[in-house]
Amino acid sequence: MFRKISIIMILVVVFASSAFSLGGKGEPSNCLTDGKNVGKMRQQHKGDLIKELSLSKEQVKALDKYREENSEKMKKAHAEIRKFHVELRKELTKPVLNEGKLNDLQDKILAGEKKAIENQTKELKEMRSILNPEQLKKLNARSEKFEEEMRKNRVERGLKGMNGKQDMRGMMH
Repeated sequence: MFRKISIIMILVVVFASSAFSLGGKGEPSNCLTDGKNVGKMRQQHKGDLIKELSLSKEQVKALDKYREENSEKMKKAHAEIRKFHVELRKELTKPVLNEGKLNDLQDKILAGEKKAIENQTKELKEMRSILNPEQLKKLNARSEKFEEEMRKNRVERGLKGMNGKQDMRGMMH
């Protein structure tokens, strides 16, 4: 019982925090882009990646084709997961909790997340098959650098708090 409650609380916290980071249409909200320049930033990122990995035109076409084919599938999977999270949050606000419904929603969320991860893994495998060993090496180095930056940013945000004025213990700076 304690484990189920713990899982529910973790899910609520994760998706409550993700709800704050989403704009009105389910797209990530960012103070830099504010939803207006996302397409422009993606194009710039793609251009940087093409240049950094020295991708041929054929590789770019193949990657674009595969990405386009799978983009809609991923959007649907994530929309379904969000829908179940909304239902779970609503269910958790009721005065009397329906354990069966909570368990069912948790199972649906986990199944959706598993499906999304499987799709993402398949996509990454396909993308990797298009690259040569040197390009893979560069891509891996770029990914590690990105992960390190994200980890550093999470730590800094965690220490300062989301608004930059409080640390994790709520102490003012």
